[in-house]
Amino acid sequence: MAILERLENESYELTVKINQFKYEFTDITTVLLYGSETWLVRVEDIRRLPVFDHRGLRSIARISWDHRVSNPVARKCVLGRDSKSIEEVMELHQSTWLGHVLRMPNHRLPRRAMFYGIFFYQADSQLIDVLQEERKSLRESLLTISETIEQKQKRVDQLNQAQREAVSEMHRLKDQMHKLQQENLDNVQLKNDLSRLTRDCEILKKELSELESEQLPAVHRRWTEACDERSRITKIREENIEKATTKVNEIGEKLKKLTDACTSVKFAFDSQPLERLKVILETVEELQKNLSLVKSEADTCSQNIELLKKQINEHKMRQRELADCVQVRQLRCQLSFLTERTESLAKNQMICDNIPLSDQDLINETKRLSLEEEKLHSLKQDISNQLSELNAKLCYLNRDLNEKYTNADSEYRDMMYQLKVSISSTFFKIYKFI
Repeated sequence: MAILERLENESYELTVKINQFKYEFTDITTVLLYGSETWLVRVEDIRRLPVFDHRGLRSIARISWDHRVSNPVARKCVLGRDSKSIEEVMELHQSTWLGHVLRMPNHRLPRRAMFYGIFFYQADSQLIDVLQEERKSLRESLLTISETIEQKQKRVDQLNQAQREAVSEMHRLKDQMHKLQQENLDNVQLKNDLSRLTRDCEILKKELSELESEQLPAVHRRWTEACDERSRITKIREENIEKATTKVNEIGEKLKKLTDACTSVKFAFDSQPLERLKVILETVEELQKNLSLVKSEADTCSQNIELLKKQINEHKMRQRELADCVQVRQLRCQLSFLTERTESLAKNQMICDNIPLSDQDLINETKRLSLEEEKLHSLKQDISNQLSELNAKLCYLNRDLNEKYTNADSEYRDMMYQLKVSISSTFFKIYKFI
C-alpha cells in the first residue's frame, strides 16, 4: 500500500510539473517570439531557444546526461505526440503572418514591404507605371497559373479517383481470386468427400447385402415372435381388464346395495327413531356377545391347537423312545444269545481239548462245527432280516406321525380360516346393519 501511495504521489507531482511547464512555456514563447513574423532568423538563433526547453523537459522527466536519451524522446515522454519544437512554432508564426499579409490590400505598408521593400524617398511616376504594368502582367500570370493549378488539381483529383478505382478494382480482383482459390480448395475437398462417400456407399451396400442375407430372417423371426408376444400380452391385459371391470361392477352393485340400505336405515330412523335405536342397540349388544363368544372360542381353539401340538411332540418323543427301547431290547437278547453260544462253544472246545480223540472223531467234530457255523450264519441272517423289518416299521411309524402332524396343521389352518370367516361375516353383518 505504501508503494502504491508513493507511486500515486510521484505521478501527481509529475502531472503538476508538466502542466506548469506548459503554462510557463506558452508565456515564455509568447514573450521571446514577439515580432518574430518578420525576423530574419538564423539557424544559430533558433538553436539557442530549444536548449532551455530541453533542459526543463529533462529535469521534469528526471533524465540525466548519462541516460543517453534523445531530446525528441524526452519531449514525447513529457508532452506526448502533440508537442512542437521552436522551429515549428517559428515557421507557423511566419506562415500565418504571410497569409495575413497576402490577404491585405495593395496600399498597406506590410504588403508593399513584402514585395518592394520600404523606400523613404519619393518614387518616379514612370517607375510606378512600369510597376503597375508588371503588376498587371503578374496578375494575369497569377490568374493563368491559378487556372492551370485548378486544372492540374482537377486532373490530380481525376487521377486520384482513377487510382482509387484501380485499387478498389485490384482489391475486388484479389477477393475474386481468393474466392476462386477457396472454391478450388472446396472443390478438391468435395471431390475427396465424394470419393470417400462412394467408398462408404459401397461398404454400406455390402453390409446391407450381408444383413439382408444373414440377419434379416432372424430379425423377421424375432419380429413375429415379438408380435405374438405382444398379442398374447394384449389378450392377457384384456382379460385382466374384463375381470377388473366385472369386479368394479360387482363393487358398484354392492355400493348401490349399501346406499339403498343406508337410505332405508335413514328412512326408518326418520320414521321411528326411538324404536329403531332400541332395536339397533339390542342387535349391537347381541353382536358384542357373539363377538365375545367368538373370541372365547378362538382362544379355546388356539389353546386346544397348542395342546395338540404339545401332545403330538410328546407322542413323537414317546414313539422314538419306544423304538429305541425295542431296538435295545432286541440287541440285548441277541448279545445274551451270542454270549451263551460263545460260552458253550468255549466249553465244547475245552472238552475237545481235554478228551484225546482219533482222526475219525476229529473229522466228525469238524463236520459238527461246520454245521453249527452254518446255523450261526443262518441265525445272523435272520437277525439282520429282523433288523431291516424293525427299521421299516420305524420308517412307517415316522411317516404315520408326520401324516398326523400334517393333518393337525391342516386342521389348525381350517379352524383358523373358519374363525376368520365367522369374524368377517359378523363384522359385515354389523356394517350392513349400521
